[in-house]
Amino acid sequence: MDCVATLSEDETELCVFAVNRCRAEEYLLNVNLLDFDGFVPVEHIEMAGFAPTDGNNFSATPVKPVTAKLPESNEIHIKPFSWNVIRFRKK
Repeated sequence: MDCVATLSEDETELCVFAVNRCRAEEYLLNVNLLDFDGFVPVEHIEMAGFAPTDGNNFSATPVKPVTAKLPESNEIHIKPFSWNVIRFRKK
């Protein structure tokens, strides 16, 4: 899995981007927010559940982002072969 995080210029939002390239295994991502007191998850967007050869065209769009369930803790389940954005906002 590949991950990167970005902090907004005003330091009120943190975005975690996670890509799971494995086609068979789900991963558990533990986001440790020790230096970000008061940040809570506000959105989880994912693209998952499609074949590696799928692509969008004029007649079908099997690869598209959807809003996923927000994590209830710092542990986030990342589906196999998926792209994810998890947004945290300071309360």
